[in-house]
Amino acid sequence: SVSTFPTLALAGEAVKVQIQPKDKFGNRQDYVAAIEDRIDLNYTSDTFLEFPSSLQKKRSTTSSIPFFYHEASYVPTKPGIYSGQLYHGFEGQGEPTPMSLPFALEVLPGVPDAASTVVTGLGVHGTVVNELGEIVVELRDQYGNRAGNVTRQRELSPSAFGDAETLQVAFAGSPPGLSFTKLVEYDPKKEAFETVYVSTKVGNFDLKVTVLGVEVVLNGYVSTAVTAGPISVASTVAEGPGVGDTGALSAGSPANFKILARDAHGNAILVGGAAFKCVIQSVVLSQDGINYVPDGRATTSAVPVDAGDGTYNVDFTLTLASYYHVEVTRGGQGIQGSPFLVQVLPGPTDAASSEVYCEPEQLDCPLETLEVGKQGKFYIQAKDRFGGSKADFADQFFYSVVGGGLSKSSFALVRDISKPGQYIGTFFTNLAGPVDLTVRLMGDLVMAKTITVEPGLASVFNSEIVSPVFPSSVVHTSGQVVPQKVFVVTRDSFGNKLSVGGMGSSITLNFQLKNGDVVIPSDLTNENDGTYSGPMTIKKAGQYVAKATMNGESLESRDLLLEPSVLVAANTLVYAEGNTPKFTAGQNSTVLLQTLDEWYNVRYDGTDLDDGKAAVSITLASSGSTVTYSGSDISKFFSAKDGQYRISFVPTVSGVARLSVVLNGDEVVDQTTQRPWEIPVRAGEVDAAKSSAYGTGASRALAGMEARFNVRLADAFDNTCEDSKVEDISLEFALVGSGPSLNAMTSSVVTTELGGHFIIVYTPPTHAEDYTIGVKVKLGTVSIQDLQVKVHKEAGEVDYASTVVTTATGAALESFTTSETSAGVAFSVYFQLVDASGVYVLDSPQADGWLQVTAVPPVKQTPWQRSLLATTRRTSWQRNWATTGSSLRPVGSTWASPVASLRPNTTSPWSQVGPRRRSGRSTPSTAPPWWPGSHSPSS
Repeated sequence: SVSTFPTLALAGEAVKVQIQPKDKFGNRQDYVAAIEDRIDLNYTSDTFLEFPSSLQKKRSTTSSIPFFYHEASYVPTKPGIYSGQLYHGFEGQGEPTPMSLPFALEVLPGVPDAASTVVTGLGVHGTVVNELGEIVVELRDQYGNRAGNVTRQRELSPSAFGDAETLQVAFAGSPPGLSFTKLVEYDPKKEAFETVYVSTKVGNFDLKVTVLGVEVVLNGYVSTAVTAGPISVASTVAEGPGVGDTGALSAGSPANFKILARDAHGNAILVGGAAFKCVIQSVVLSQDGINYVPDGRATTSAVPVDAGDGTYNVDFTLTLASYYHVEVTRGGQGIQGSPFLVQVLPGPTDAASSEVYCEPEQLDCPLETLEVGKQGKFYIQAKDRFGGSKADFADQFFYSVVGGGLSKSSFALVRDISKPGQYIGTFFTNLAGPVDLTVRLMGDLVMAKTITVEPGLASVFNSEIVSPVFPSSVVHTSGQVVPQKVFVVTRDSFGNKLSVGGMGSSITLNFQLKNGDVVIPSDLTNENDGTYSGPMTIKKAGQYVAKATMNGESLESRDLLLEPSVLVAANTLVYAEGNTPKFTAGQNSTVLLQTLDEWYNVRYDGTDLDDGKAAVSITLASSGSTVTYSGSDISKFFSAKDGQYRISFVPTVSGVARLSVVLNGDEVVDQTTQRPWEIPVRAGEVDAAKSSAYGTGASRALAGMEARFNVRLADAFDNTCEDSKVEDISLEFALVGSGPSLNAMTSSVVTTELGGHFIIVYTPPTHAEDYTIGVKVKLGTVSIQDLQVKVHKEAGEVDYASTVVTTATGAALESFTTSETSAGVAFSVYFQLVDASGVYVLDSPQADGWLQVTAVPPVKQTPWQRSLLATTRRTSWQRNWATTGSSLRPVGSTWASPVASLRPNTTSPWSQVGPRRRSGRSTPSTAPPWWPGSHSPSS
């Protein structure tokens, strides 16, 4: 049996028929005993094509007794009316035969398949704005069969359709301006669905067709292009910087804009060929404050260049900063928005074109001059390279002020919020002089200028007295042709020096000696530069105070130490320390020397006697020798207190010390004598060791008669102490051995005309025999010499060979050969008779007197010198004594008037001549300087 024969099916869906074999009794076949059936089911289409079914034997276990059945399955691919025929037979027993009458099967198109669906229509690939675009969709199943409106298919197999829309036609994103004027509708004639759309916008749109939710792939499809319609001037637009889209333009910078051709719906026309005109002119705001009208300052035109794509490029450059109308027309009709109001701002700020300025009548303008203490203020107008004033605050101007002790660097500040593009700079200084003002725009120079900062009014508190002479200088000298100058420098309250004069009558200058009333005015000269000069011609050294007044008020005074000028050797003062008339041998002796300048100012330099500047020596001349002190023999000390040089030395020879000082090649002389300065040097303190006693009376004497010997007092250097006094000498007598009593013996010390030489006179008592006495000569408590004197009771006969010959000092001439004297000085020689023992023979006829020979050598003058030169002449005497007489003559003398005289008895050293033992004789006033005796030990 057959359960059910199908009558309706869909292409592509299996048509299944279950066939239950049964035996003749109606039992379902289990093929236990029966042979296998052969069952076939074939379909014949209306095109007479036969299509077999596939059969499958299946075993069922749904009952207690399993059985088998056959299932025939056929999938039709073409729609139409099919005839089905069932056949039966047995396996291996020939061909099967029909089992029943044929049955009819209607096959409908299958479920719509997106891959097979066909989309057509002029509107699929594009249309023109505002024109209809048609889209036709022909649904087809997977075998390409036209599916029609699929109503029956959906009813037959709703599960195959599910919930998805059978067909959807739309554009992706639902583009604005695009709409469907006809919804999707089925056209039976076309056996297809149809829809119509229209767009007011151009563009490439994405068409989406879906079948049962699956998108249909459109072969060769790129997009649906909606193109613009014809040009509409009213809809045509312009865009770009040149019509103000990006704000204001910059002067001098190229500007451009595009004309975008549009259709009536504002869609861009993508092809060229249109002609547009562009005119640009400057405008100003009209009086109504709303509209702009041309001002005639600038008019230009620009040529639109067709780009061939519906756009037209317009390029232009404006240099005048202003508002402009940019007018774009076609056929005399302006495009949308024309004329365009465009603002042209100044271009990039240009340093070279920017301006630094001051306002008219501005009192604090520092661009030329500025008074100290006042703030200078200047302005900067930012401009582009065409001179257009900037109208923003976007620039950074940097300025620096250097000079006059000022160093300022700063950014210029915004002048005022109501003055865009303007900046302000300020600076202030208390120092006058040139100031360099530099203004830069970033690193570019705007202006560089030197400004003069002028001093203010003169201030007595800051004006001053100046000069190279302060704080010390030398006095004016006769060699200065142009005197040194002292200046009164006028300064303002900030200490700046004035640069102009004009105050001469109100300024005075004078010099006042400190601690004194000496006032020396100075005539001022206007130097026309803020200074007033006066000569400094003061000759007197000292501490001065320079005083100046300005308008009766005193400036700060200046101390001025005027020191002596260069030394003048001829003005140098020399004198002994303490004004002592003599120096003393062995004692430190000081010569005071004061160097003076040409005006007799004492020099306090302290270096005038330094080695290399001065030659200093002291020559000490005595009767017998000359000693020179120099170098380390002399100490030099300068006293800054009194300006004196102390030249000290220790003389060892008595005589005359002569100071030799050569300063700068000139010899210093005594101001009084105009000769080298001299001072006597006397002997030092008496030195007992150097003093001596000598003469006949120092070794022998005649009893009862005056005996005499000489005492010479000398210092430690063996100089005769000419200033010694008789009171300094004392005598002590003592008997040596046997002899008379000495209690009645008289003695005395006699001063001679020769300083330092004394005569000791004593009378030994008479005695029957010769005897010896001790004589102690003392200087104070110190013994000069201890003598032993042999006292003879009487004298012997005259011994001419032993005649005593002495000089005026009492010194014996050892041999009667030669001696020395000086020209012009009297020289005397004395002769006295003695016996062979050296005892004076006073009662001999030959001893009635003593002989004195005196001669004065002539002076030889050197005509080319101002002083007299003493020429030492050597004079010799020859003696020849006889018992009967004597003779004397000069030998080889050339003297003009030699004097040789024999003194008579009346001028004898003794007033009386008597027996040889007579006593009580005294020395007359005409006697020699000292009583002649034997030679001195030191002679």
